[in-house]
Amino acid sequence: MRLRLEFTVERALPSWNVFYAGRHWARRAAMVRQWRWLVREALGLRRPDPPLRFPVTVQVLVGKRTHALDADNPCAKLVIDGLKGLVLPDDDGRYLAWAVTGSRKAERNFTRVRIYERSRA
Repeated sequence: MRLRLEFTVERALPSWNVFYAGRHWARRAAMVRQWRWLVREALGLRRPDPPLRFPVTVQVLVGKRTHALDADNPCAKLVIDGLKGLVLPDDDGRYLAWAVTGSRKAERNFTRVRIYERSRA
């Protein structure tokens, strides 16, 4: 795999538990809008050149000051939805092969996003 794009959002991505824990649908929708804006702000005008070869792998690493999330618990969908229309045409299997998540305790909160494509054969 070859790293094609990397950026960092200076905020910790919430866990799936926090995203769904008794939240009203309107609060979840607001969280989706907020993360779409955060991803687009962190990405800025950067786009892969040449364009990506699909399907790609999106890796999401969350750093939290208080504690690490379970490795399978970061809500990567919020980041991936923010990439749709800019870097990813859609988030179905034609464009996204894998979404890989991880978390660790860190000195500051962050969400690091890396997009990989298969090496050219």
